[in-house]
Amino acid sequence: MSIPLNVIVPAAAAAAAAIVGIGAALSSRRTDQLGRWQVPAGLAAMFFAGSLIPIRTGGAFGFWAEHIRNDWNNQIFIDLLLCASCAYLLLLTRARAVSMKVLPWFVLIAATGSIGLLAMIARLLFLERRATI
Repeated sequence: MSIPLNVIVPAAAAAAAAIVGIGAALSSRRTDQLGRWQVPAGLAAMFFAGSLIPIRTGGAFGFWAEHIRNDWNNQIFIDLLLCASCAYLLLLTRARAVSMKVLPWFVLIAATGSIGLLAMIARLLFLERRATI
């Protein structure tokens, strides 16, 4: 009996997120020093590439049908919006401190979710690192 890929991938992603989150919580180093800007940039690129598959099969707005299907899907969509909004708001002060124009980043995050958020984090880390060199 084989386990479908659409069961394996979310389980692997959840496990990776748990490992990174627990590792960061137990580390004495600042979170932004755990990885360089290339880590979120690479994750954004990989997630974008992986997103091309459902975009090809379901269209650019195929996600919407999933988010309005039932109460759980509504809850997941609102949860994603809240998480992205909180992350964006927490990044604003640091982003402005390195002269990032924050409105275009909001538009990118609103249009692409985690892809835009990871890209923003990568750019922020890059600019912060460049400012200290």
